[in-house]
Amino acid sequence: MKTKLFLLLLVTSVVISGCLPSALHKKGAATPTSLLPRPTISPAAAIAPTSTSTPSVPTPTPAALPTKTAAKTPTKPSPTDTPTPSPTPTSKPTPTETPSVVPTEVISTPVPVKSAISFGETKIKISTYPYEKFLEDAYNKDLDFPYKKLDMDKYKASHPEQHIQKKEYKLVSMENKYLKLSFLPELGGRLYGCVFKETKSQEFYQNIVIKPTQWGPPEQKGWINAGGMEWEIPVPEHGYLWGVPWGYITLPEKDVGSLLLFTPDTTHLDAQATVSLGKGESRFTVRHVMENPTDKEMKFQYWSNASLAPGPKNTVSDVLEFILPVSQVTIHSTGDKDLPKPKEAMPWPIYKDRNMSILLNWHEWLSAFERPKSQKGYAGVYDHRSDEGMVVVFPPDVVKGVKIFGYGWMDPISPSEYTDNKDQPVEIHLGLTPTFWDWTTLKPHGKVEWSETWFPVNGIGGVKGASIDGAVNIKREGDKVKVGVFATHDLKGTLQLLVDGHKIAEQNVSLTSGSHGWYTFTAVLGKLSVKLISPDGHVILTGEE
Repeated sequence: MKTKLFLLLLVTSVVISGCLPSALHKKGAATPTSLLPRPTISPAAAIAPTSTSTPSVPTPTPAALPTKTAAKTPTKPSPTDTPTPSPTPTSKPTPTETPSVVPTEVISTPVPVKSAISFGETKIKISTYPYEKFLEDAYNKDLDFPYKKLDMDKYKASHPEQHIQKKEYKLVSMENKYLKLSFLPELGGRLYGCVFKETKSQEFYQNIVIKPTQWGPPEQKGWINAGGMEWEIPVPEHGYLWGVPWGYITLPEKDVGSLLLFTPDTTHLDAQATVSLGKGESRFTVRHVMENPTDKEMKFQYWSNASLAPGPKNTVSDVLEFILPVSQVTIHSTGDKDLPKPKEAMPWPIYKDRNMSILLNWHEWLSAFERPKSQKGYAGVYDHRSDEGMVVVFPPDVVKGVKIFGYGWMDPISPSEYTDNKDQPVEIHLGLTPTFWDWTTLKPHGKVEWSETWFPVNGIGGVKGASIDGAVNIKREGDKVKVGVFATHDLKGTLQLLVDGHKIAEQNVSLTSGSHGWYTFTAVLGKLSVKLISPDGHVILTGEE
């Protein structure tokens, strides 16, 4: 573990040299018929899950990563991902119909940093319910972990809807030619936004209000669906630290920029998330590091959770598709009595003639894991209404859990439970364990680390395969086969079409970062798949129908 002295020396030297601007901070169209139902890193011995090398993406690793210094632990609740509608909500405010826009009011101008990647800081105002004075200290004895819990009864009795105020939050940004990422360090160090400049769309959901719900870890009594990507530590269902201010350090390098986020408490389980953005790339990488600073083994879970609404409207459509390359899922929870019960298997994507990968076919809320664990190392969502989506690529031998969640469509949980308009997101969780029912441990002074790569995708009508280099889709149109390819960096190679595993045709591919292209072949009977071969002969992207 690095000491406070080392951190102070590092920060001081970098600030003097001018490299870090903020060295240390305390923390109504018709539904396409094709989408309707149809019949058919290295933890070594320190941690239970074993890992192998992570995808080779630019993730700057400072010679000595600064470790958290003790900081005042703030007061805020935690989230849950399996909400159940509140039968008789108390003191529920009357929702105000607010336009679906980014809920931020800029009140200062970002200050750029000289780097291939631009950094900035500003402040935003978000309408916030007055929940903080109802937080109190709590402690999980089994996990040896302190947290804040919300006294929901007192909070509701205070008529919070009458005392909503615009609250100022610090917003940190990092951007290149293709993506603009933003962060709210004060709300759990969350990655709050990802704007894809090609389409000008905000790919993460951003709530117009900061509003407590009754979900989250049951013992914490509350969570806020603020949006963006949060880090669920040390319990599932959004963790304890979603609203605790995290420390952060900007790390500009010649061709890569990174933001290192870290938990404020070094006496318990210690977490870092380094978000990196490379020059000339339309993807970003999150490098996670978990350390046990104690002399005893620690039990925990760790999940990242992305709240997504890809496209221009900050809400999902009826034809949003969940991309899960598996044949079965395990039900976590659902309000739909026609689906299997929790912990039971469900065929994916077709169940009883319902295409469950399409949100339109969800009657009520649903939460489900890839079964029996993560499979092919990628997942995502694709909204066919906007022809835009979000994909994540990860090492499946380390990241063993993938979970999807949605509020439902035919009879969804009311948005008034978590927001003050009608916007609705979906979620993708990635974790070290296959499900929320599984736990792992970290040995005394042990460490585990891994990386996941996220990128927006558009213009290819869906995803049938993905890697850190991009995504691919395959579709038949009459006597033709069309293959869509999306690139996360300047990409050249040979696209091969295979039938039942045998190559029958190929075409050259040349794409710039953040762009897509379509390649047409003659249709042949049989199982179709594709391979993209790099100029040096490596397979860099595959997909199958």
